[in-house]
Amino acid sequence: TCPTCSGQGKVRAQQGFFTVERTCPTCSGRGQIIKNPCKSCAGAGRVRKDRTLNVNIPAGVETGTRIRLAGEGEAGLRGGPSGDLYIFIEVEAHPIFERDNQNLYCRIPVSMITAA
Repeated sequence: TCPTCSGQGKVRAQQGFFTVERTCPTCSGRGQIIKNPCKSCAGAGRVRKDRTLNVNIPAGVETGTRIRLAGEGEAGLRGGPSGDLYIFIEVEAHPIFERDNQNLYCRIPVSMITAA
């Protein structure tokens, strides 16, 4: 158990008439300190790794659109569930096509002979 908070995960401090309770700085609120943490996670219970995900981006998406991938975010603490991964879309300008809401426009010079 943590010697600072006696396993409570919180410490109390008297400030004048008030008692302030905050997360224990020694154990980060866990109430325990791992004596011999493993080298790969340093006692956090999770390691960083890269993954490749396939993401379907819907047609007509605009800048600022947010796509949520449930359960694909950061691993939870102490075996908790993984969070969600959010992808924020930014649409870049195209050198040929112009976009107006759901419409795409392309300016093409056409000679009078071809147009006739």
